[in-house]
Amino acid sequence: MKTSYKQSRRAGYVLLLTLILLAMVAAGLAGVARRSHAASLEANRVERETQRRWLAVTAETLLRDSDQILTDQGLPGDRSMAAARFEFDLGHHHLTLTLADEQAKANLNTLAARHDHAVVSAKANALASGTASNLRPRLRPIGEFEATAAGVDIDWPAFGSWEQVVSADDLGRLLNGPPLENTLLDHITLWGNGRLRVDRASRPALEAMLTPLLSTGQIEQMLAERMEYAVESSAVGISGLELTDRQREQLAERLTDESQTFSIRLRFDDQRRARYHMVVQQTAAASSNIQTFRFDW
Repeated sequence: MKTSYKQSRRAGYVLLLTLILLAMVAAGLAGVARRSHAASLEANRVERETQRRWLAVTAETLLRDSDQILTDQGLPGDRSMAAARFEFDLGHHHLTLTLADEQAKANLNTLAARHDHAVVSAKANALASGTASNLRPRLRPIGEFEATAAGVDIDWPAFGSWEQVVSADDLGRLLNGPPLENTLLDHITLWGNGRLRVDRASRPALEAMLTPLLSTGQIEQMLAERMEYAVESSAVGISGLELTDRQREQLAERLTDESQTFSIRLRFDDQRRARYHMVVQQTAAASSNIQTFRFDW
């Protein structure tokens, strides 16, 4: 009986040690599995981030040929387009690429220099009213008071980022929601020399930038005949459109047929989140230097 009892106790002890060892091995394997899974997720994240950065850098090269691309993309009967939009899948990403002529849009900084804040707000709201994004601008320009308070000596433009045009929540909904073809970003620009590209500008852009200098009827006639007129350095010739000397002089300063500011917008959707990348290139005033502005949301 004693021998049987000792053997039973020894067997129980061995079983306990075996269970402890199995638990330790299981814990070790679980730790290895967790580390392997974490390493796999990190590698996947780095791969997607590398793909996104590579796509962004590659797409920026299109800016050098923006004018030619937009001209080649023109519809029959048109000289060119204000923007070209492409959607495709590449790797993990669904990519929406929009190449745009910023001088085909209403320049908010130019409007701020010409009109008081109430007029600029009204024009911005009019531009936003016809868009699919259905946003309402909340303009927060940088004025002399803000620049002085910040101790800035540089002559900053009134608007330098989209966070000054719409609220942070609205901007987030615009950028992270489903891609839309007609948004506020397609009608308003914060960059460029303020001259409007006459053959590419939309009706809302023309109305915002040229009223009250031109009447509604004159703008309608411009839209109907703009393929037949040219903008020169000293005069604007518009077939069949009667202009006063003042209108002719100011139109020569407000319109152009040669753009110097283009942008490319990239929306990356990797089925986990949407990322937005925007690059603007413009030729600096009175020089041939290229200025580049980059934004990531």
